[in-house]
Amino acid sequence: MKLSTLLAGTAALVAFSLPATAQSVFDGAYVGAQIGIGKTSADGNYEPGTSGNTAFSFSGDENGLNGGLFAGYGKNIYQNFWLGGEVAYSRSDAEYKYDDGTVNGKIEQNETWEISLRPGYLIQPETMIYGRLGLVKTNFDAYASDGTTTISGDKTLDGVRFGLGVEHSLQDNFSIRLDASYTNYEDYSISDSTTQEKVSIDGDEKIIRIGIAYRF
Repeated sequence: MKLSTLLAGTAALVAFSLPATAQSVFDGAYVGAQIGIGKTSADGNYEPGTSGNTAFSFSGDENGLNGGLFAGYGKNIYQNFWLGGEVAYSRSDAEYKYDDGTVNGKIEQNETWEISLRPGYLIQPETMIYGRLGLVKTNFDAYASDGTTTISGDKTLDGVRFGLGVEHSLQDNFSIRLDASYTNYEDYSISDSTTQEKVSIDGDEKIIRIGIAYRF
């Protein structure tokens, strides 16, 4: 069974199958928006193939704005314990550049889709701390050139996201939340079929976001 199917099934379990418990202000369906700062890091290797260039490695990171929308459902499952499922869409303007004097390149991060579980604990009736375990799909564009040959490509990479946060209920069904997360992405490579030049990239992402939600 795929992990995404398991996450979706668990969210459905939250919505329909759990026994009735005392209701909290965080129970029910919700929608919201969030914005924050993300740091996308990349470790990579350039392999020259038959180009005559020199192989090299690079490492670095770049900050960027990260913002988007989310929707989910959750409920109190036992005493102060809460469980929810969430889907989200976001975009980032993070862009990382590298240059060894002969070969230069660029990696751009674009849109992300996320599905996650949010287990929480109410430390007060209006305040909840929560964790996050999710799967993401993020689109990246990569480019490299040695002045003669240019290789480029875009790919949607799978990642696993872990996070922690706190949410506080406000008036009129609104709540505000702050969370931090870490995402580890699968490896990514682009190559040229003629020269056999290849750039391999291993990336991760750290995000701090503030969001506001409305519950129905």
